Amino acid sequence: MTSEYYENEKITKEEKEISWKMAFGKLMPLLRNHFKMLTLCFLLLTGATLLSLYWPILLKRALDIDIKNGDFDALIKTVLIVGAIQGATMLIQYFQRIKLEIVGQNIMIDGM
Repeated sequence: MTSEYYENEKITKEEKEISWKMAFGKLMPLLRNHFKMLTLCFLLLTGATLLSLYWPILLKRALDIDIKNGDFDALIKTVLIVGAIQGATMLIQYFQRIKLEIVGQNIMIDGM
């Protein structure tokens, strides 16, 4: 994509006068109609984040305990859990992205 589409963009006087409070105020009624789906997306984001934060703890455990003690069965179990967490995180992020795209499209339709 060339830069000719955004470098020469002229901002009108009306666009300059819109504050973030005005913009947010006009957006809130559109968001209220999709509160349940936005809450679900927030919960999916929270779940994916918590899972992403947990697997490094398991990795530390694998290195400090399992390998140090020579417990390779526990190491394999830990590695499988880390893999499952990574897979679950990817799946949750996928569904969250799809849901947010649907909400965004519905908000654009409602605003027309």
